[in-house]
Amino acid sequence: MKIIIIDDEKYIRRMISDFLKNEGHEVIEGKDGFDGIEKIMQNPDIGLILLDVRMPCLC
Repeated sequence: MKIIIIDDEKYIRRMISDFLKNEGHEVIEGKDGFDGIEKIMQNPDIGLILLDVRMPCLC
């Protein structure tokens, strides 16, 4: 399954990504909401989105 992790903390993204890759999943990482949306649009076959809901707003 293709999974995207969207989180502003690189350490958290890397930790979750390593675990999921070890389980055989393809993982994409997004460093913020804008980056995540761009990567979702480029990969319409993503099966799961893991989203940090407490990311700071860069409005």
